[in-house]
Amino acid sequence: MNARPIAGWRRVLPIVTLLASATALAHQQRDVRAVPAGTAEISGVVWTNDTPRQPLRRAVVTISGEALPDARSVITDDSGRFTIGRLPSGTFMVTARKAAYLEARYGAARPGRPGSPIVLTAGQRATIDITMFKGGVIAGTLRTPSGAPLAGVPVIAADVAGTRPAVMLETRIFTTDDRGTFRNYGLMPGEYVVAAMPRYAGAALDAIPAGDMEAILADLRRRQNQTAIGAPGLATPLPARAPVTFAPIYFPGTADYGDATRIRLVAGGERDGVSFDVNYVPVVSIEGTITGEIPKLESAQLSLIVAGPRLAGVPGTLGIVPRPPNDRGEFAFDNVPPGQYRIVVRGRR
Repeated sequence: MNARPIAGWRRVLPIVTLLASATALAHQQRDVRAVPAGTAEISGVVWTNDTPRQPLRRAVVTISGEALPDARSVITDDSGRFTIGRLPSGTFMVTARKAAYLEARYGAARPGRPGSPIVLTAGQRATIDITMFKGGVIAGTLRTPSGAPLAGVPVIAADVAGTRPAVMLETRIFTTDDRGTFRNYGLMPGEYVVAAMPRYAGAALDAIPAGDMEAILADLRRRQNQTAIGAPGLATPLPARAPVTFAPIYFPGTADYGDATRIRLVAGGERDGVSFDVNYVPVVSIEGTITGEIPKLESAQLSLIVAGPRLAGVPGTLGIVPRPPNDRGEFAFDNVPPGQYRIVVRGRR
């Protein structure tokens, strides 16, 4: 007796579920803002800034605006021409992009400047030209001190302001190929600092032969011994096996950002020969003691902060290992590369 109603409900439930789903879908469709097919149109040509200028094919032209829920994009043909039709009335911005070229906004006087809006009414057709500038290029090679190429190492080209610490305006990251070469392209006009970012693990670390380590240490000992002989009273020579680490290395081959060479690029400019060695960097330990009216010295929090010039966004304390204070307030920072630092202590009562 009870089996029939249950079986009947089983037959009815899918229908009820289907009706509920259809009702929910109808609500969703009513909630979506309808965008009527417009009658306006924007067409034009994308040009290079060469003399004479040339049409640029395969550039991606994108139009956006409040009247469009989603931006629309088209690709220029072999004559650099494009057409975007069926647009509603409204205000629009048009942007062109292509690899190795700088992003161009319609109406901008030069790269990096805001563009001009285009106002369309129903049925209006606008014809425009967009000029694209080729991006700057910085190229070079990374090698070990013995001349072996370094593959798989990230290389940063950072556009920096004229203040210190530097403020990074634009950063492009590329990786060296199997010959150790890199080519950072599509760069905006500006002043750049180039940094190699060797890593602790992976191809970049393994790419340095073990024999290079001894050669590097021997060279460091030789140079420091010569300096000590010429100027008594300086630091004692490095021990037979001085600790070393990886750290960002800036062109022309220094771990100190303050000594980095700045490279100025104009629109479309190329700077080749930005080549330098990536070396291990000798490190030291900083040890000290905390004193003061803190109930538990071991509860103090310490931070080692780069105090000298540095490139924002690039770790200047790569691999530093802190040793927290003990009950006597003794602390240390190990694996510290050359640089200027500040130690900040925060006590907790």
